[in-house]
Amino acid sequence: MTRSVSTYQEFDNKDLFALVAAGDEAAFRQLFNKFLPEIGSAIKSVVHSDTATKDIIQEVFIQIWISRDKLTAVELPRNWLFQVAYFLSYKWLRSQKNQEKLQSGLQSTAHTDNSNAVWEQLDFNGTTRLIREAVVLLPEKARKIYNLSRDQHLKISEIAATLGISEQTVKNSLTRSLASIREHLLAHG
Repeated sequence: MTRSVSTYQEFDNKDLFALVAAGDEAAFRQLFNKFLPEIGSAIKSVVHSDTATKDIIQEVFIQIWISRDKLTAVELPRNWLFQVAYFLSYKWLRSQKNQEKLQSGLQSTAHTDNSNAVWEQLDFNGTTRLIREAVVLLPEKARKIYNLSRDQHLKISEIAATLGISEQTVKNSLTRSLASIREHLLAHG
């Protein structure tokens, strides 16, 4: 069923999370557009850097998409989004502090003008393409498990039964696959 953008605006945050968890790309775009201004302001108030703010926003929404299967368990979506944003902001601050220590007080040059290109690549279609590329790079069995989980929306127990393997093997494979996809996304901006 195709929904119009105005239809998504009628959904509350929990419903949007449920749609994103089901892989609804339009709902993800709506979620992004709805929370970008607030989350961007919150992150900037912590890191005081436009470049870092853009990078952290990207990381927040990449994590949402990669971990979307867990979104249905989130009771307070707005609060959860801000927790993720603040966690990543403070993580960035810690990394900056450590970097400054290593450089003995020299100004950090960790972020370059390339971050503007990264911001432009936040485009959802580009991210989706990168995720598909990363999935293709997975080993065959891991790719099959991932696709059963994401494309056919099977539960871990159903995947295990379908493939005749243990649930723990399915969990481990999904964990490794998500980590691999995340690394691919980070490596490609």
